[in-house]
Amino acid sequence: MKQHFAFLGIVCATLLGACGKQPTREDVTGTWRNSDGAQLTLEHDGRFFARSLPQAVFFRLDKKFDSTIDGHGVWTLKKGAAYWEVRLSFKEIATKPASYGISVLVSGSGPATYLYEWKGEEGQGFYRFDKIH
Repeated sequence: MKQHFAFLGIVCATLLGACGKQPTREDVTGTWRNSDGAQLTLEHDGRFFARSLPQAVFFRLDKKFDSTIDGHGVWTLKKGAAYWEVRLSFKEIATKPASYGISVLVSGSGPATYLYEWKGEEGQGFYRFDKIH
């Protein structure tokens, strides 16, 4: 029963975030961190720097990366199929040239904004980044 309520809570929070006010570049620019130490910095000029992103959440498992990924590249904010997202286009991963893209979803706008990605299938929980500055 608790799983049903948790799932319903995640779905409601996601729908409210997706239907709310459009996030701006200012809402997502800054440094974001997960409690496990992963960090994502989105610069005003469109560059990003990622540190310790978990492969299992953000990258296909058939890629031969370490368990966490460091890298950098450029980012854009755009409306995806159902969510606002920050599109990360890696130019380097683990100090090697790369051409690889992933998206981080955006919930909310203004001070209530956070970034996240689904763990596994949608509704199975999510991996959240909170803004630290």
